[in-house]
Amino acid sequence: MKWRESGKQNGRLEDGTYQDLLAEIQVSCQANSKMYQKAEEFTREHFQDFLEMNQVIIVSDGAGMGIAREAALKFGETLKIPALYYESEEYIHGPNMQLTPEYTVFFVDTNKNHNLMQEIFAATGLVTQKSYMVTNKRVENKERVCSVENQVRNEITPLFTGVLFQYIAAVVTEEKNQFQCHPLFEKFEERIHCKTKDYKRIMKEKEKKVKRMRKYVVAAHGRMAEGIRSTVELIVGPQENLICINAYTEECQDPMPEFQRILAEYPEDEVVIMTDLLGGSVNNNALTLTREQRVHVVTGMSLALVIGMLMSDQEEDTKTAIEKALAEAREGMAYCENIETEELEDDEF
Repeated sequence: MKWRESGKQNGRLEDGTYQDLLAEIQVSCQANSKMYQKAEEFTREHFQDFLEMNQVIIVSDGAGMGIAREAALKFGETLKIPALYYESEEYIHGPNMQLTPEYTVFFVDTNKNHNLMQEIFAATGLVTQKSYMVTNKRVENKERVCSVENQVRNEITPLFTGVLFQYIAAVVTEEKNQFQCHPLFEKFEERIHCKTKDYKRIMKEKEKKVKRMRKYVVAAHGRMAEGIRSTVELIVGPQENLICINAYTEECQDPMPEFQRILAEYPEDEVVIMTDLLGGSVNNNALTLTREQRVHVVTGMSLALVIGMLMSDQEEDTKTAIEKALAEAREGMAYCENIETEELEDDEF
């Protein structure tokens, strides 16, 4: 991001802060992909209620206010229903008094300092069952909550908290065929042109582009894979898309059934299998699965390679992502005796 690079160059961001921000942005980009998956499931679960929405309120605070505003604009634009947004304190001092069971209310809660939003969400649920929450925080009761847990700072959370609203808008608009406006709107459009004529095509292409997600498998002899996953999660946090196979141990005496189980569990996803040794039995087993074009096998697994794949752009072609991750991993391999001390950059790990 330009602001981050600018902050480093002009000295306003110290190197430690810069590295922290970079790590959190990477986590947030990955959370965006995870939130898309959650949004699919969440919309499917509450599909009927979303189809019947006729008046909506979105509530947030802090950095979430930008998302609340964008969500209200998006619902008004695509679903063609009244949609308002409020800061949480504003909401409980007036707008909440208009609530009826017919209202739909969304809450965006990423504030680490308190859980007031969750209390307001619970209170709203006593009036309308059409209340929902988007959050990156741990919540005890996950009913009507769409969450991807992480510890990134509040200012960065808009990178993933807006996904649910975009997905609902796209799916409901398509289902109700609400691309057409009132006939009189044409007079407005003649006077002030405000929307592209290709909106429907663009939305369908966008949804198709990100529909297939990637799953990552680390597979190795003994407990190497388990160690790789543990270290990865120490550096970049929990990874729901990373699966570990400890081949030829008590828990997995044969890796092939595990590979087959994973492919059966995620039939629509691309699967990237990273193995320890070229020509080894784990890798040879994995290679037999590449008759399915969605399966990719990479060997010579390293920590840098696994992190590179996990941090790759989900919208990028998988083969391209693999080549980039391999190139970056190779760059990180060196005989340190040939490297001057000042060439090495300090790192938290």
